[in-house]
Amino acid sequence: MDRITWSNSERKIARQAFDTALAREEASLLADFKARAAAAATQHDMWAVYRFLAERDG
Repeated sequence: MDRITWSNSERKIARQAFDTALAREEASLLADFKARAAAAATQHDMWAVYRFLAERDG
């Protein structure tokens, strides 16, 4: 398979796109975690939040 060669400007644009997508995903995860943690009322709820985070880590 032929390797694709990217120019420096293409690399910069790709890195910016990746960083933007990663920041959005992290912000979404944090917001979801905060909502779940704030809504936790029982020990079961707490462990559900833990499992949610553990599944997202993989």
